[in-house]
Amino acid sequence: MKITDSRYTLPVIEALQLLDVLSTGTTAPLIIRGVNKKSGEKDDYVVKPMGATRMSPVAATKELLGSWMASEFDLACPHPVCLNVSEPFVEASIGRDGFRSLSASIGPNFATEQMIGARQVNSEHDVDTIESNYLATIFLFDILIDNPDRVNPAVANAGKPNLMIHKDQCVVIDHEIAFAYTDLISFLQNPSPWVLRAEDHEVVTKHLLYLRQMKDQIDFEELVDNLIVFNDDFWDAVNLHLPS
Repeated sequence: MKITDSRYTLPVIEALQLLDVLSTGTTAPLIIRGVNKKSGEKDDYVVKPMGATRMSPVAATKELLGSWMASEFDLACPHPVCLNVSEPFVEASIGRDGFRSLSASIGPNFATEQMIGARQVNSEHDVDTIESNYLATIFLFDILIDNPDRVNPAVANAGKPNLMIHKDQCVVIDHEIAFAYTDLISFLQNPSPWVLRAEDHEVVTKHLLYLRQMKDQIDFEELVDNLIVFNDDFWDAVNLHLPS
């Protein structure tokens, strides 16, 4: 459900059980079973603990905003939730892998519903069956949010695409270092952000989907028109649902 839907609420989940620690990912995500405080339903969630590398209240906000914007742009994205880690939950995890990051993450944390059966995209050929305009929309989305974290491993020395294939859909994940322009000190910021500078071109050419866009010669004009979804109604909804 999109954030602009009048029925939307950001689910609040209470952590119940630490199930696993994922071996991939800079933020060392955890799989935690939790219960929805409103509905009482239990489910498993991928949690990026606030105490993990690269995570912070700012990074969690970027994750939330990235998820909401992706959904508004009709891109598949795991549903975000706010998962609460309590002191008793942390105490029950003493001695377990993941305890250190959990102990520094008491309170609200960014998490998403776990996608069972999803597989990671490792190269541009893993998305050969995905419709070209959809892939072009991902590429445009990442330029819009200044996301340097969807790289082509064959081009960049480090990094990964941060795309998943789930039920024949290409799913965008991991936006904690998106909106990179907000991290620059004022005199380094681009005074005309709608114009790509030389340093921006380097980030763009490392994107997993860059070479595909050049080959397919996508006309982005129609896709750019879709940016109208990020209107006042969208930003009003962000202000309403963003946790304080």
